[in-house]
Amino acid sequence: MAVELPEYLPLEEAARRYRLSPEILTRAVEDGKIRAVCADGRILVAEEDVQKMTKRDALWSQVAHLDGSPIALEQACSRYAISSPSLYRWIDAGYVRVLEDQRGGGRGRKRVLNEADVAYAALVAKERGRRRGKPIFTEEFLPPHLRP
Repeated sequence: MAVELPEYLPLEEAARRYRLSPEILTRAVEDGKIRAVCADGRILVAEEDVQKMTKRDALWSQVAHLDGSPIALEQACSRYAISSPSLYRWIDAGYVRVLEDQRGGGRGRKRVLNEADVAYAALVAKERGRRRGKPIFTEEFLPPHLRP
């Protein structure tokens, strides 16, 4: 029975290889976001965790400037080519934050969303490939506001 063990890299090498500052990796280790061990007085980090961290952070950095920007649910669906049922599921699960939930005088209510969350969801869906029934928000792609 073969057990697959994660590959560990010296923190300095992982920082160089993935173009991250050693301080960022050290903080991620301290926050428990990436696994690490100490061997021969050096900190070694799990390469798989660093890869996941850099991928989701790279996606978020593309939309971070939109954080806090309001966008109506209907507008979000058309701008980011997301179906409203998917968007409603992501709102209910907390992946997409609602900035305002207004009761209107007409039909139902108007939801105003955080545009960065919607844009991030669209990028993650594109990255992971959209397939019916396949969740796009796995642990490695959780939005920043849900990460431990």
